[in-house]
Amino acid sequence: MQHFVKRLKQISGARNTVIQRLIQAFGEASVLERLRTADVFSLQQLGFTAQQSQRLIAAVDLGQRITHAYSLRRQDVVQSPEDAAAILRPLIGFSAVEHFVLVSLNVKHQVLGVDTISVGSMQECLVDARILLRTLIGYGATACFVGHNHPSGSLEASPEDIALTRSLMQVTKLVDINLLDHLVITQDSFTSIREITNGIWV
Repeated sequence: MQHFVKRLKQISGARNTVIQRLIQAFGEASVLERLRTADVFSLQQLGFTAQQSQRLIAAVDLGQRITHAYSLRRQDVVQSPEDAAAILRPLIGFSAVEHFVLVSLNVKHQVLGVDTISVGSMQECLVDARILLRTLIGYGATACFVGHNHPSGSLEASPEDIALTRSLMQVTKLVDINLLDHLVITQDSFTSIREITNGIWV
């Protein structure tokens, strides 16, 4: 944690007093976790400028993605919703806006790639099926999981989520790629749309 706080000083250019205010507000043990969900306004209330706040948020997000990328190996096998959620939650579970992410798999269900297909607002994320298909075909994938986060923390799949799942099932079938599940991701858990719906996977 001392190394992390030192790095924060280098990134933000902030004084000791501001860093200490950050620790006092969030608690030293949870600074990184709280920064993952922080926004510019909340950081400004702690003494950071708008530019410093944006740089801190970007640095934490980049560090999280780099760490996740190093831990993800091609031979990782995704057989279940729990496996897919373990990949997706570190990427999008703490985000303040919706992200729609594709996990492309080969015939052995080994991970070929993890790609953000779209980024939306706090309430919705529009998905272009053409980009999703182009990504899958580019990998030569035979199967995939998709998932998006709910910044609100709700695990309930909306009617729009279920309609999107039906649409993606149809387009992936056209190119003989198996959509295994669509997950709703939060900080603490996930919902499998496949497990809560009837008639989509037949």
